[in-house]
Amino acid sequence: MTRSQVITALVLVMLICLGLSALLIPLQPDPTTNSTRLVPFPPSEVAAIEVRLTDGSTQRLTRQAPDSWQVQLPSDINWPASTSRVRAFLRILDRITGFPATEAPPPASTTLTITSEPGSTATLALPAVSLGGRAVILVSDESTTEPTPFITTDELPRLFTTGGLLQWLDQRAFAGIQGQVTAITVPSAAQTMTITRSASGWRIEAPFAAPAETSLITELLAGLQTLPFANPQAPARSTEPDSPYADTTTITLTATTRRPPPDGSLTTETTTHTLATTGPTTQSGQIPVSLQATTTAPDDPQSANAQPTLGPLHTAIDATRITELVRRPAFYIARRALSAQPTDIQSLTLTLPSGSTLHLARAGTGWTMDDAPLTEAEAAAIDALIVLLTHTPAAVTAWTEKPLSPSATPLAIIAAHGLGGLTLATVHLTVAPLPNAADDGRDYALLTTDNLARYYTPESAIDAIRWLASLDQPKEP
Repeated sequence: MTRSQVITALVLVMLICLGLSALLIPLQPDPTTNSTRLVPFPPSEVAAIEVRLTDGSTQRLTRQAPDSWQVQLPSDINWPASTSRVRAFLRILDRITGFPATEAPPPASTTLTITSEPGSTATLALPAVSLGGRAVILVSDESTTEPTPFITTDELPRLFTTGGLLQWLDQRAFAGIQGQVTAITVPSAAQTMTITRSASGWRIEAPFAAPAETSLITELLAGLQTLPFANPQAPARSTEPDSPYADTTTITLTATTRRPPPDGSLTTETTTHTLATTGPTTQSGQIPVSLQATTTAPDDPQSANAQPTLGPLHTAIDATRITELVRRPAFYIARRALSAQPTDIQSLTLTLPSGSTLHLARAGTGWTMDDAPLTEAEAAAIDALIVLLTHTPAAVTAWTEKPLSPSATPLAIIAAHGLGGLTLATVHLTVAPLPNAADDGRDYALLTTDNLARYYTPESAIDAIRWLASLDQPKEP
């Protein structure tokens, strides 16, 4: 290739690049023309947004608190809005400007009516399509008699392309729970599990009464309050299926919140938020559910017949997540037999299988048995027993009305006493295998109170068990 041909080729390449640049770089507006804010008031003053879709249906987004919003769907179905979605919308609203358009705008697919706290309104007609990241929006407010078309970015139209505000819902199954959760209820065809919060902590109230493991309840609550649901179906007020689902499972969270009403006094509100399965698990692993919440005030006589304040939403959730979260009631039993510190126990009364009774008491840093001092090894075994009662978590918990396994070996009935001889707890200590399918062939230390059973791994109690077993052996002459 000659030199002149090389120069000609380079010139052609430069011309092609310049042409492509002219096509790809958007035309900049005349710098002498100032852009116009499409919404004349700041986002902090926005109180509500009404969304009218092409099918004529209307949705509404209303501010409940400075950073809390609620979506109202057709049939007066309400649900909390996704905070991140609303924040993104307000950021766009704050920066969106446009330039007067000369061409006719395309047909509008969605119309937004934005209302400010003082009562001003702005209406934006959003097109269904945009070109090159640009859209023509019709804008009107109180100061205009006719809508004005503006060329702007397509950020707003893209937010409302599918289902309007239906995609703005907070997609947590228990999104309406605010304040302190006071009760968890899971009724099913087999049994009802009820767990309640008291001043002393969580308790299982049904199907049996027992203290609950706080860490497990905290984990359960965190899982339920972040449990996501799939995109909801088109809303409908009717919640009754043609034929009720016979094998339904319902999860209910109850929360209390204290709110200051207009007269300045504090009112306690109770929110009951329910997830109910409405059909069997699908092949994709989703289970259909209905979600709703009702808030009542004890001082309001009309609140007893209140309609759902949130929902009902018909959607689906991952069936595996529910199975992993909600376990059998016995799983939530407190793992420690005695809610006390080791130093709280001042004495023990042991009733052995032979019927003999032994009295153990602290004596300085050691222990006595029936007023006789014990050796350091024996005192260490008693300390290990107390650690088992107060500190060691059980490996398996169970509630059973069946008798113990025939291979179980009873060791002692232990009464633990605090200051002044106050009885803190009485438990039965046994060596037994794990129940039923959980049996791994090993013998465990088993502490039972009535029908409540806690199984401890053999290595966690070996010193205490050996010492207790030796107490009921015949003494050598």
